[in-house]
Amino acid sequence: MTGATADRLIRLMDLPLLITGGYDHTLRYWNAHLGQCFRTIPYNDSHINCLEVTPDKTQVLCAGNPLMKLFDLASASNTAVSTMDGHTSNVTSVGLEKTGRWFFSSSEDSSVKIWDCRGTGYQLSLDNESTSTATMATTAGAPVPVHGAALHANQAEVLLGDQEGRVQVWDLSANRIRQVLAPDKAVAIKTVALSADGRLAAAANHKGTLFVWRYLPDTLDPMQKIDAHSAYGQTAWDGGTRWTAAGG
Repeated sequence: MTGATADRLIRLMDLPLLITGGYDHTLRYWNAHLGQCFRTIPYNDSHINCLEVTPDKTQVLCAGNPLMKLFDLASASNTAVSTMDGHTSNVTSVGLEKTGRWFFSSSEDSSVKIWDCRGTGYQLSLDNESTSTATMATTAGAPVPVHGAALHANQAEVLLGDQEGRVQVWDLSANRIRQVLAPDKAVAIKTVALSADGRLAAAANHKGTLFVWRYLPDTLDPMQKIDAHSAYGQTAWDGGTRWTAAGG
């Protein structure tokens, strides 16, 4: 990388930056005002399912099938600074801890993992298994794909939604599931979300139904069940606790 190339890239990074990743095996940086792509990075290992920028805005975490990669935004190199290998199927969500030291990932391989951003191996792993109380379980203990996860504002709990229609709270300190809900029997949960202050939780299922709970210290307290869409739902909170958005 020449000095001129590095200087040009740093100047471009001062612009409003939009980052996209796709099933075309590329990661792209865009000038959001002009709608122009100024950088394309080949992502040869797989498509990209999800990505997230680190809190300090210096790196982007990309997840595909099954690898995850961390790229320096100001680098002219197309090579990732680190590659995380621990999942065996599609990674369905990633999220960073507020200081950017570690992150979580969920996967169709039926696991949720905690990773140190400075390393390449996972530090903690939850194997998501069917239980005897699960409404669509065929065999207790069978692996159940995880479709989405979200980190609570307390940085100590992860909310996850799975193929069996369960919404679960994973206590990271105790490394155990502290609550399991099945809000719509056997309908798969496709996505989960938490408000920025951690007071509210939401989940959307395969039928487009949206569920909202108060996130209390010891339980999820049901607030709303909304027929938001006629099929497959996604959900996200705004920056506070006033609104949640759902898409089908």
